[in-house]
Parts: sequence; structure tokens; C-alpha cells
Amino acid sequence: MTAGKVDFFLCNSNAIKKTNVRALNIDGNKVQVIYRGRCLEDFSATTEAQPSLLRELNWTGQKIFLNVGRLNKGKGQIDLLKAFTVINKNNPNTLLIIAGEGSLRSELEKLIIELQLQKKVFLMGYREDIPSLLSVADFFVFPTYYEGLPGSLVEAIISKIPVIVSDISEN
Repeated sequence: MTAGKVDFFLCNSNAIKKTNVRALNIDGNKVQVIYRGRCLEDFSATTEAQPSLLRELNWTGQKIFLNVGRLNKGKGQIDLLKAFTVINKNNPNTLLIIAGEGSLRSELEKLIIELQLQKKVFLMGYREDIPSLLSVADFFVFPTYYEGLPGSLVEAIISKIPVIVSDISEN
């Protein structure tokens, strides 16, 4: 109701801009896109921490799939757990690490128990050491249904690890 009274809007991607212009019925000229940047050095100096982090978390010798994002239905983590069940059945030396926090946490915890993945899936909560987690991951998995600018995917690409992503235009 108040969008027409606002002089200027900021978005972090063109996808979000398009959505907001349509949803708020505003002139696209009133919207500027400012992309979130990343410091490349944060993602290149982490390999020295890799062996100690693997030992500390008892992940040595495992193939690690990493997902980073808010825990909510739009991020696709429920489907990720179901898919990981199949992967882990055929490849028992795999782990799934999910870094993030959100309203879906208790549902994910229940599903992990239901799928008997308690020793294979770790909900790490909010983390400030994502570059370190990326340095120990073998694959970055991003099953999101919708994104503006997928910041964690950008970080995974900077880290030069293989990515497995959902088929959406933002990815």
C-alpha cells in the first residue's frame, strides 16, 4: 500500500528487482540493483585449516556434501535429505553438512531421525566459518526453489568446488 510513496528501492539481484517491480506495481527506474560482494582472500586461505577441521569434526575419509542457507521450505533441504538417503545408501562414506538456521530446523531434525541419518547428516546452525566448511567439502549442494542472488552458491564457485544446483535461472 505504501510502495507508491517510496522514492527509491534497492535489490541485490535482477531477479528480485523483477519480482518486486511486478509485486509492488512500481516503475523499474525506481529500483537499483546492488550486488553483494565477496572478498576472494577469505576463500583462498582456508585450505591450511582443512586437515584440523576434518579431524576436529571426525569427518576424515568421508565425501562431504555441503549446503549453506536459511532453513526454510524454499531452500529445498527436505528434498535434499531424501535425495541424500539414496546417495548414502549406495555410498556409505558420505556426509551431508547443512549450515544455516531457520524455521525448518525442527522438521529437518525429525526427518533426519525418520530417515535414520543421525550419523550422516549434521545441522551445523549459523556459522561464520563458511570458507572453512567450503574448503573441506567435496560438493556444494543447492536445491533451492527460488533465489535472488544466491550468495552461498557464489561462495562455493569462488572456492572452486563442484556444485549441484536446482534448475532455476538464478543458479
